Amino acid sequence: MAHKAPEQVCQLVEYFSLKTEYIYINPEDNVPRLRDGIKDYIEYYNNRRCHQGIAHQIPMERYRSAA
Repeated sequence: MAHKAPEQVCQLVEYFSLKTEYIYINPEDNVPRLRDGIKDYIEYYNNRRCHQGIAHQIPMERYRSAA
């Protein structure tokens, strides 16, 4: 079985979350609206959404406290 680098695993988790929490729920026929929606979701994912894998912290808050 092939092992994935930690960065790839994080990207896969983020992509899975993006698909299941945004794209499947908000299908768009308009590319600019889809792009704006994805941008808003990524901002939410990194700055407001608590993540189970990091003790229910918000990624940017954890990043700033470590810096």
